[in-house]
Amino acid sequence: MNKILIGVIIIGVIGVVAIAALAASDDPTINPPSSGNNGEYNYSVSTVTSFNYTLSGTPLVMTASAGNEYKIATITLMNTNYSGGIDTGPVWFKFNVNGVKYAWDTATLFHPDYKDTVTLAKGSKYTFTVVFQVPIGTTGEIVWDGLPPNVVYNSALV
Repeated sequence: MNKILIGVIIIGVIGVVAIAALAASDDPTINPPSSGNNGEYNYSVSTVTSFNYTLSGTPLVMTASAGNEYKIATITLMNTNYSGGIDTGPVWFKFNVNGVKYAWDTATLFHPDYKDTVTLAKGSKYTFTVVFQVPIGTTGEIVWDGLPPNVVYNSALV
């Protein structure tokens, strides 16, 4: 009986040592490198002072305030590895102009390419539109301004 107990203990110790050795391995097939990013996005931006939309069958025009224009951002967002899901809501994106971040405009909800917010499962991708209202002639970039998960710009994402 003591020999069996000693054998079980030895097998357990060997198992723990083997697991520790694998965890410390530099072999990328055992421990793939992690970028620390949970998602990626890419975008294109067009500039308009107004756009047409339809509400309850009535054609209407959404016009930017005097001295402003709309930046219409078409954003593609991909959840690369976040099991909790990544929300596509416009609130997570800003139009950044030298550190000044413009939030999404409610005109987003009326834009003809508007899509409802969804939660992207791991491996999923979604393209949607966000409208920003900024001073005429403003140039900038679309940035993720959300809480974790960490989402980064990737110009190669299509």
